[in-house]
Amino acid sequence: MDDKGSTLIICFGLPPTSKNDDPIRALYCAFELTKYFKKLNKSIYIGSSIGTIYAGIVGTSGNRREYSVLGESVNLAARHMSQVKKTFKSRQLGPGESTIFVDERMYKECVQKISMSEYERYIPKGYDEEKTA
Repeated sequence: MDDKGSTLIICFGLPPTSKNDDPIRALYCAFELTKYFKKLNKSIYIGSSIGTIYAGIVGTSGNRREYSVLGESVNLAARHMSQVKKTFKSRQLGPGESTIFVDERMYKECVQKISMSEYERYIPKGYDEEKTA
């Protein structure tokens, strides 16, 4: 928990359990999370992306070491999550309503099997060009 609230990072495709359908499995997981939080009448903000990441121990020693994931796709997923939250506030959606923003690569890999639509274009913090969510 930090100044942004609770954050949960879920990674699919990490060795040795990676599968060809990891993007679809990740979205199904996101759908299940939205259903669960809807029952609790709570909103959840989900951002997802596909890419190469570093997963492992970071930090120096003692209590400053932790297992983490790093990489551009991790950052983009976080930016999508923030954009979902901004979109919720601007459209005044109620408790229990949730949206999932995915990057263009995940959209292309999943749109044939899962009904999705392009939602909005925006320039994420730290990027120079627009991204589609």
